[in-house]
Amino acid sequence: MKRYNYLLSLVLLMITASCSKKEVTLPEPGTFSKVRFRDPFMLFQTEAGLNLAINYQGKPLASSGNSWEFTVLPGEGKFEFLYKDSGIKALETTLNIDKDSIPTYVFFKPDANSEQVQLIEDTQGSEAPPAPDHIKVKLANFAQSFFGNKNIKVVFSQNGAAVDTIQTQGTEYTSGYSVMPRAFTTVRGQKRITYQYELTFLDENDLPIADPDGNPLVAYFISGSGPASNAKSIFTIFLREESETISPAILFES
Repeated sequence: MKRYNYLLSLVLLMITASCSKKEVTLPEPGTFSKVRFRDPFMLFQTEAGLNLAINYQGKPLASSGNSWEFTVLPGEGKFEFLYKDSGIKALETTLNIDKDSIPTYVFFKPDANSEQVQLIEDTQGSEAPPAPDHIKVKLANFAQSFFGNKNIKVVFSQNGAAVDTIQTQGTEYTSGYSVMPRAFTTVRGQKRITYQYELTFLDENDLPIADPDGNPLVAYFISGSGPASNAKSIFTIFLREESETISPAILFES
């Protein structure tokens, strides 16, 4: 009987030790983050549908339709973006994902003829809106055949009057935003905001930059046209080439 009691005590001791060991080694519940990707310029859209595959840490991420929000681990993670039809890699990059926020990254192509894309984080949502009747703008130069990798000046004008000048930093975005007033016109006694801006360009010697025909290069962009646009007029634009002209494409609008 004593022998059985001894064996029973030994078994209970082993079970208790095993349970204690499991409690010590059990991992804490995982903490996850989320990340979003956007394709506003339809770089991965074809007539056959979405032409994008995303790998995270070497494994494919499954998307649902056009919803590109994924659950990942916080911290650094390796992402690969590939064209599904060819398997060609459009971008490989490491992103540091914050566990306390949901970052949003936007695809764009500095070179329209290249298969390579880049990502820029959309931080517009964290930007304070401008004062009433003003807009906030920053930009980058990706029109290399016109400007080269130079620190050009971009002059913003409304109704023929210059309102601000932004100094670019090559192909990098300007640090911070320029705050610009909106021009007004009066029609039948009513004050109306002018939303169109004319852009002209100066080289390092403050001389106008010309197009292939020798005419001063000009571009235009519309800053928004609604009663609530003061709260949404935060822009990041980049200058891109389009058949011997340039277009200031709006990348973000908050």
